[in-house]
Amino acid sequence: MDGKVYAALFDRVYDVMKAAASSVKVGTAAMGYQWAPKKNDPNHSIAGHTDHPDDWHVKTADFLGVDAYSGQSFPLATILPEHPGVTRWLQHIVPAHGEYALIERGFKATGSTERLERAKQIAREADWLLTTEGRRCTTYIYWDTPGQESDAALVLGDVGEAALADLQIRMLHATSTPTIPQQPTQPTKPNADYQRGYAEGYAAGLAKVDKLVTDLMKAPVPVGTA
Repeated sequence: MDGKVYAALFDRVYDVMKAAASSVKVGTAAMGYQWAPKKNDPNHSIAGHTDHPDDWHVKTADFLGVDAYSGQSFPLATILPEHPGVTRWLQHIVPAHGEYALIERGFKATGSTERLERAKQIAREADWLLTTEGRRCTTYIYWDTPGQESDAALVLGDVGEAALADLQIRMLHATSTPTIPQQPTQPTKPNADYQRGYAEGYAAGLAKVDKLVTDLMKAPVPVGTA
C-alpha cells in the first residue's frame, strides 16, 4: 500500500466512524521502521514505502501515532530521539512543535544482561520524555506481551516493569526524580501460560478487527463527506 492509497482509505474510515459515533477518537498508527531512512539518506526509506512522505498526509485525524521498537532492527540502546524512523516521521508528518502519540513501544531483550540494560534505557527514555521536546509525546503505550509471534524477548519481567512503572508515574506527575528505586535483581522469565493465552486472544481479536474494517469499507459514506 502506498501513501496515497493509505490516505484515501484512512479518510474514508474516519468519515464513516465519526458519522457513526462522533465521540470516538480516530487516529493514524505509523510503523516507525518503515519511516527509517535508507543508509542515512533522508530522501529514501529503508523499505521504500515512505519515499514520498507527503503522500501519507491525511485530511483529518484526532491524533497522529507511531510505533517504535529497539533491540532488533535498531540497537537496544536506541531511545525515541535517536530512533531514525521516529525522527523522520516527526519531520514529515507532525507539525512543528505538534503533539503525537506513541501507540506502541517495545524493547527486545534476551538474557539477564540485556534485560537489565533494557531497564536502563527505559529510564533514560523517561528522562527525555520530561524535556520540552519529549513532552510533545502525550501518549505512551508500551507493548509488554509476546504478541502473535510468541516473542518472549518483548516481555519486560520484574526489572523492566519497575522501570516502566517509574516512567509512567514520572510522565503523569512531570517529575524528574525517579519514583521507584532500581533493584539489582535478576529479571524473571516470561510465564509460558501467559504467552500462550495472549497469542490465542490476539488471533481472535485480529479476526474481529478484520471484520470491522471490511464492514466499514462497505458502509455508505455520510452525506457531506468525501
